[in-house]
Amino acid sequence: MQNLNNYRCRIVLLLVFLLSACSPSAQIPIASNLPTPILFPTVTSLVNGSTSTEGVRTTPKIGSISEAQDAYLNRKPWLSDIAAKATETDGSVSYKIGNLTEDTVLWPVGFCFKSSSILEENWPKLKPVFSIGGREIPLDKFQTIDAHHDIDIPGVGKQPGFCRYYFAVLYDWPIGNFTLNVITKATQDFDNGWSTYHSGTSWIDNYYVNVNN
Repeated sequence: MQNLNNYRCRIVLLLVFLLSACSPSAQIPIASNLPTPILFPTVTSLVNGSTSTEGVRTTPKIGSISEAQDAYLNRKPWLSDIAAKATETDGSVSYKIGNLTEDTVLWPVGFCFKSSSILEENWPKLKPVFSIGGREIPLDKFQTIDAHHDIDIPGVGKQPGFCRYYFAVLYDWPIGNFTLNVITKATQDFDNGWSTYHSGTSWIDNYYVNVNN
């Protein structure tokens, strides 16, 4: 398996914002590297934010797909853009946000492939699980979008990448500390055009977010 920096697209900047519905040619940023294989955790469902036994909400709200699209069109920031530089530990990539001041943010994950046909063939073989505090967010809360990026392939150089992403909108954050995870698992062997990965391979992105005002 290639090293952690291979083949996934890191967030650099927002290039295009659509005037109407998201289209396959739109470009969005993304942050992720390739961690080593791990197993999925057990998670429970989280839909409209979690509340304590006293009825106080303890997680941000998760918007609908249409709300995610509206947030994208209104140029809301990407969570990974706000985060400090990523760190790689024990097969995962972690991002820390010391004090989130934005009320509404976009939370993405994505993969890039060598061609559009390879993307279409292999995308169904990847299963992402998003969770906040160990509670799963249903995938029907996530919008999808395609983009083209030039990505740096070690030993090859810059290559055009055909990329696809999931993203959701998170808003109305309460004060507190939050752990957000994205674990994407290969459900079958797949090839992104530059390398082959075995079924069971997983990629992990962790976000540690503090909100203190």
